[in-house]
Amino acid sequence: MAALTPGPNRFAIRTGTVPVHFRVHFVPGATGMLVSFHGATCRARREAPIFNAFNPDLTALHQVSVSDPSMQLPGDFRIAWFAGHEGFDTPALFARVFRDMARTLGVERTLFFGTSGGGFAALVQSHAMPGSVAVVVNPQTSILRYHPTLVEPYRQACWPALAGNEDLAGAIEADCTRLYGEGFRNTVIYIQSLGDRHHYRAHMLPFAAAISARAQADRVLFHTRYNGVHGHSQSREDYADWLRAAALSPSTAPLDLLDTWHGLNAPARTRNAQAQSPQPHPAPASFPRSDDTRPADIQTSARLETWLERQSAPTPARKAA
Repeated sequence: MAALTPGPNRFAIRTGTVPVHFRVHFVPGATGMLVSFHGATCRARREAPIFNAFNPDLTALHQVSVSDPSMQLPGDFRIAWFAGHEGFDTPALFARVFRDMARTLGVERTLFFGTSGGGFAALVQSHAMPGSVAVVVNPQTSILRYHPTLVEPYRQACWPALAGNEDLAGAIEADCTRLYGEGFRNTVIYIQSLGDRHHYRAHMLPFAAAISARAQADRVLFHTRYNGVHGHSQSREDYADWLRAAALSPSTAPLDLLDTWHGLNAPARTRNAQAQSPQPHPAPASFPRSDDTRPADIQTSARLETWLERQSAPTPARKAA
């Protein structure tokens, strides 16, 4: 890993067929790290490397934004799930890099975040780091249960030797329901829009079923809501407080996470309740009023900066079947 300076850094790991690009915002003394994965993108409009925007709410954390190296390959595909391509084991490389980063930076808590295809990558990487937390939004939990019109171009460009989409299961980690169904030692905050019927039915429900019989199932918190939009979308407000709760909670235990999230939402609930309740008539001017009711003020102390640029070295390679 490159030597980091306080503030924005950028570096690339030169390995295999393509470089792997990182943006890091380094906070001296921070003991938490947020790793963010992007989802599908239109490559005609955005050239690789592609990075998620940085979270503006968590200034106390190191922040790492990564670009999927497979998106640098030629081909008409929009998403690669950070799952790798022929001769390049992206998940193994990232698992090693994030483990080394956490150790080098003295990180005590690592959060992995992603929406949609980035949510799939966050689930995979969090699973590889016991004790970490994945905060995922409308994620795919199985590549093969996603739309074939998006899976097929990825297979053709990144795994041209494979005859069909079903063969991906032998070349990459394609199914988080199987992965988590065999056990896990991380925590997951799974945020799902009820208006996104495909991801609710084909991804969330199978994932929930796969973990239901495991003792660790309690370490997955499902948060579902409807924001008035049909389809694959979620407002930032629906997950911003969960990210802050994951960073601020005294531990990653489910009850601590729930209580922290509830506390962060208390001011908004108080305002909403006050707005919806009948307002008392003002007291007559001749009577003094005692104003002994003050709204609860819960400070959150978490605000994030922005990231940016710099460069470095290591390497891996993918299993064939």
